[in-house]
Amino acid sequence: MMNLLLSLSRIRAASHMGRAIRVVAIATTSLALIGSALHAQATPHTGAITGRVTDTTGVAVSGAVIHLIGSAFSGTSDGSGRYRLGAVPAGTYSVSVRRLGFAADSFTVTVGTGVTNVPDRRLRSAAAVLAGVEIEASSRLNETREAALARRQQADNLVVVQSGDEIRSLPCI
Repeated sequence: MMNLLLSLSRIRAASHMGRAIRVVAIATTSLALIGSALHAQATPHTGAITGRVTDTTGVAVSGAVIHLIGSAFSGTSDGSGRYRLGAVPAGTYSVSVRRLGFAADSFTVTVGTGVTNVPDRRLRSAAAVLAGVEIEASSRLNETREAALARRQQADNLVVVQSGDEIRSLPCI
């Protein structure tokens, strides 16, 4: 009889505990729903910009940087020239497209909710002037590799120093 009373009290305790768990679960679900509704109201409408970058012959340009001017949104074209900028707030933007070896391009796009497809951007080839390389002749042809490395480490800026052995091993042109 005592065992029966103990079993009944355990069942009642479990029943109260189950009820408490259900109340906590309902409260948690309610708070989550309210929070997501508030978040949906506070989040502005966003969209995405997709497109493709090619050269004047229609060949894909990979590595082109696409940037929404005046914002932190930017992306890079992939191997097929395609790009996608996601989670862009709705609005009108000026977009720049840049790639070394090509003239920069810019255009205006209006982003709404969903995906905004931009026509292919055709970049024109353009020569780029790069920093010069300075080569000095020296009578240090007998300098060792270790001495050349020591001179490189002591330099104030980026310097390539080659030992006499490295210079002598270069092909003659």
